[in-house]
Parts: sequence; C-alpha cells; structure tokens
Amino acid sequence: MNFNNNIFYAFFLIFILCLATSCGEDDDCCVLPPPDETPLYAKGVLIANEGQFGSGSGSVSFYDREQNVVENEIFSRVNTEALGSNVQSVNIFNDNIYVVVNGANKVVQADTEDFLLKGTITGLEQPRFFLGVEQDISYVSQWGADGVTASVAVIQMDNLSIIDEIATPAGADKMLLVADKAWVLCSGGFGREKKVAVISTIKSEILAEIEVRFSPRSIVRDANGKVWVACLGNVYDENDNENGALIRINPSTFDVEETLDLGATVQDFNFDLVTNSDKTMLFYNFGGVVYRQPIEESTVQTTPFIDGTNIVSLYGLGFDAASNYLYISDAKDFASDGEVQRYDADSGAFIDVLNVKVAPNGNSFFGE
Repeated sequence: MNFNNNIFYAFFLIFILCLATSCGEDDDCCVLPPPDETPLYAKGVLIANEGQFGSGSGSVSFYDREQNVVENEIFSRVNTEALGSNVQSVNIFNDNIYVVVNGANKVVQADTEDFLLKGTITGLEQPRFFLGVEQDISYVSQWGADGVTASVAVIQMDNLSIIDEIATPAGADKMLLVADKAWVLCSGGFGREKKVAVISTIKSEILAEIEVRFSPRSIVRDANGKVWVACLGNVYDENDNENGALIRINPSTFDVEETLDLGATVQDFNFDLVTNSDKTMLFYNFGGVVYRQPIEESTVQTTPFIDGTNIVSLYGLGFDAASNYLYISDAKDFASDGEVQRYDADSGAFIDVLNVKVAPNGNSFFGE
C-alpha cells in the first residue's frame, strides 16, 4: 500500500470516529433529509394560455424555478391530443392537474408527474374555474350555453361525473373556498351582474347573494380573514354607469364593510386581485397598470406601482410566494406568442420575461 493510500484511509477512519462520537442516539445530526417527493409539475408555475380565439390552440406552459426554464405546450407534447380552444384556467388538487378548457366545454385531468391525460370532466357549458372542495368533491363554475344561465357544477371526483348543478346569478366565475363555504363571483357572463353567491359546501345550496358592484372579477382573503372583491364597474350603459371598486366583506356576517372607489371604469379584459405572502398588501391591475393597496388603508393609492410602460396588453396578474414576484401576463396582439413579465413585489423592480404561448391570461397555479 503506498503512502497516499495510507493518508486516505487514516482520514476516512478519523471521519467515521467523529461521526460515532458526535451523534448520540437522541441526535438527528446523522439523519439524511427526506427525498423531495413533490411531483415535477407541482413544484413550479403553471401558466394558462387561452390560445387564439376559436383556433383550438389553447395550452399550458410550465416554469421550472430550479432550472429557470419554460416548457411550452406540455399537454399536446406528451399526449396524442390538444387541449382545445380557450384554456381558461389551471389548478392542482389531490395531486392532479385540472385544466379548464372553456371553448371545448371540458376540464382535463392530468398527472402532476408527467402531464399525461388521466380523465376528462364533460357535460359542462362554458366552464370557467375549478375549485377543489373536499377529497371527493369539486366545483366547476360555468356560464351556461347562452352565457347568462350560470351555475356551479358539483363533481364526484372518483369518476369525474357531474352529480349536481347549483344555479347562480349570471356569469359564475372565480371561486374562493372559506371554511365550508364557496364564494362565487357572478360577473354577468354575456350580460351584466353585480353579485357574489356564497354556497354551503355541506348542503350544496346558496346561503347568500351579496350585492357588490358590476362585474366582480377577482376575489382574495386578507391577513384579517376578510374577503376582498375586485369589481370592474359598468362601462357599457351610460345611464347606469358605475365605477370600479375594491370591496371588503365580512365572511361571518356577509356584510360589506368597506368600498374603495377606484374613480373610473375601464374596459380591461381581465381585472385581477392578488395579495402578498402575509396577505397585508393587495395588488391589482386596472387600466393597464398595477397598483398596490395596504389592507388597513382606506384611501385609494393613485400612483401606479408598475406603470405598464413595457406592457402591450395587460391580460392578467399573479403572485408567486416562493419568489416574491408578481407575474404580469402580456397577451400582446392575442394572435402571436405572449409573455409573462416578472417584478419584485416589494420594490416593483423588473426581473425578467418568460416567453409563453398565445394569450396568457394570468390564471396560473403557483406550486411549492
């Protein structure tokens, strides 16, 4: 045995002795960390791309934070079919991906590990959003065939069948689960509406219809447990004009506690509202720019947080708690590939751009 080998074995013996003397039976210093068992597509960001209207080109993009890469058109690459027209939203529930395809009247279930098709919820009419309610029950909001006869479809998850439909005011849209109640925004669909329907997930019936302002588009819960609804207002009827607003609601009494008038109505395609990690700050897009609003502040902030200078068509807003970044979807001309611009949620500083597909709409899922 040569001299170098002797040194190697000496150091190896010292290392083993150190482990033996430093790790007692009650210590955890010698225990290896558990492997990361989170499926691949549950760890990053899933981005819904509506696709060019009516073209069947809707898709989902995936941003891998660890590798800093974007994977486009995942579903069509690993399956033998495309998603279809107008991908409205994407979500993960019970370790499965759910893609709501509005134009194809379906919700596609895919595996979080490889994005392979597992099943499809059919029999829907202009579906909008998916909400996991219990282990075996989910809700899908839908506008109805005529765009105004809205409802929430109750889905039995073991066979992906519709077992009930709960009629709502027109334009059942985004939903928020608060304890055993599902809050459903009723934005009007192809008509006009100004209500939030609160559904008991135990009885599958509406407990209350809360009047807000026209076209409620987004809903979040803050650090105090209060519910905030972003309403676009009414710009279509000069005789019934109503400004956009942020409205705070008490989830116990269903009372409107505060209305922050935004001072204008703007024909934004999407009006999104998100919170920061500790839910003390609201962010929303309105009129092509992004504002931030402290939840304890009763005066509307009028200075844009992000001015939208480099954004062509602001079509959605999201927040990624893992990075503390705001995600701004730019649909550009709605026919060519769009992008997602990322900004620091504390400073508003521009970070970078993610190149995605046609018409990213902000209805993304932010994983671990």
